[in-house]
Amino acid sequence: MRFGKVVFFSLSAAFLFSLLSLGTVTPSDLPVSKYNSDQPG
Repeated sequence: MRFGKVVFFSLSAAFLFSLLSLGTVTPSDLPVSKYNSDQPG
């Protein structure tokens, strides 16, 4: 069961990272993005 959790975590982390790298994450998706909005660009 632990292996399944590791795979799920890896997939979810990779998915979130891909969204962040593409810049398709809106301020409403993640609370962290509001801090990024303070910086230009």
